[in-house]
Amino acid sequence: SHHYKTNINFLHCCISQERMKEGMLVCAIILAVLETAVACSCNGFVNSKGQGECRTSFRGKKFCYVKPGRCPDEKKASKSDRFWSYEACDRNEDEECYGCYDPNSTIKCTNRGRTYNKGDTFKTGAGCNTCTCLANGHLSCTEKFCPSVSNCTTVGGPDAGSVCIFPFTFDRVTYTECTKHSATDGKAWCSTFTDSKGNHVGMGQGNWGHCPLDGEKGGCDRDQVGEWSLWGSWGTCSSSCGLGSRVRTRSCSQGLCNGSSQESQQCQGTNCDTCRTKRVRRNVNTLSRSERIKLQQALQNAINSGEYEDVANFHGYPPTLCSGTWCCPHGGVNFLPWHRLYMAQMEEVLGEPLPYWDWTEDGRVPNLWESIAAPIKQGNLLNRPTCPRRDLRTVMRSRSININANDLKQRTKEALMANTFEEFSNQISDPHGFLHVSMQCEMSDLRTASYDPIFYLHHAYVDRQFAFWQELQILRGITPEEHPDHRQSLPPFNNQRFNNLQKTLSSNRGTETFDYKDKYCYEYDDLKFDGDTPEEFFLAMTVQTGGCGMV
Repeated sequence: SHHYKTNINFLHCCISQERMKEGMLVCAIILAVLETAVACSCNGFVNSKGQGECRTSFRGKKFCYVKPGRCPDEKKASKSDRFWSYEACDRNEDEECYGCYDPNSTIKCTNRGRTYNKGDTFKTGAGCNTCTCLANGHLSCTEKFCPSVSNCTTVGGPDAGSVCIFPFTFDRVTYTECTKHSATDGKAWCSTFTDSKGNHVGMGQGNWGHCPLDGEKGGCDRDQVGEWSLWGSWGTCSSSCGLGSRVRTRSCSQGLCNGSSQESQQCQGTNCDTCRTKRVRRNVNTLSRSERIKLQQALQNAINSGEYEDVANFHGYPPTLCSGTWCCPHGGVNFLPWHRLYMAQMEEVLGEPLPYWDWTEDGRVPNLWESIAAPIKQGNLLNRPTCPRRDLRTVMRSRSININANDLKQRTKEALMANTFEEFSNQISDPHGFLHVSMQCEMSDLRTASYDPIFYLHHAYVDRQFAFWQELQILRGITPEEHPDHRQSLPPFNNQRFNNLQKTLSSNRGTETFDYKDKYCYEYDDLKFDGDTPEEFFLAMTVQTGGCGMV
């Protein structure tokens, strides 16, 4: 805006020397600069919701509607053919009158992002001036009485909480107080937005609100202190499961009340038992032909949609979801809870129960998804272990896998005998890690393991061991212990930007993963280890350890 006024004098000088080449050159430059600046301006349109003309905000910034092709930042409205801009409001925020640069232009004056033609009169906010754009391209500004902003705040209607403007003119009548004229609900109202002449901008555009006094006449007594009613009951939580918000309201009567008529607070939706049916995870070797075909198709669909890579990225490369580090914790107390969440995430993407691979009984790699080429996000950028490889962008399988099932069974048995969570978590990571290393290729690399479909059969079994140990703890009479680290949210499951699955988004802390049946809606066909149920395993350990069932 100051840019406009500073250059007007230059322009007048330039025009007076228009026959001089130098002057014409300077004039052309100044005209070009000013024309660009003035072009980006509001067009005066206000939509049916009262939005536009820099009086409402979108994402924290004032905006207005503009003519297309005028503003560098203009965007097309999603539900109409109109264009809008932030910059048109930003250019003239100091609320002063600005002159026009070309007396022969059809557009003469600009003010607060609006453009005016020759002879138009308009009001400014600073000093309450009326500015008239003259035919010679100059402004005529005179003092005038302006509509004042009152201390009366609306308590209802489309603009509840806004300040009334008095006086305002509606239907050719000027009002200095609230009115019930044309009120379809019979309540007194006032204008919250007027044009430069004090005329109310139409009822259908949302620029009005109910006045606090609603007697026979209706009004807004500035000297009468009103009285708040008691707060109403809290409304329903906005989220049926997980974190949400709820509101309650109160009403003001007999005058003006200080404070707000509404307040909100956070709430926790508890209706999270959405498990009308639970998925049953079964041993991969027991699946029927039709079940195997369904799982193969489910994986291929997840790959085709891109969801498989997105979920695999939770665990592996590239490390972009958790502030440049790996999201998956290893070697700590959140190793098991995090991977339990992770299995639930992939299970939801597949839409089928995840089978498990019991590598303590069968060391052969299950032939379920081996024929499917699983992609690796940005895999061509990684240096990876030597494997038979045709394409760096897909998972490959080693030809020399050797898994010692008996050794893994013994290591698992020792872990199950632990009587504290931290001890069990540390010990079960031992056979888990041996399996990864034995598989070689992508499975042996933290960055790429989760892109190999066998990863999910492997970790579904690790989760089954976790569930088996939980049953042992009940038999031992040990209540689930709460480690301080289990109270933390586990990324990226807690981030709506990456996780749109309500089950894992609302229950993303370690403590919540212990209740896997109700939180994540799955269970196992049976819980056995080396042929024993938890009760049989506990009894055998009790005899072995002299009556305590633990080490």
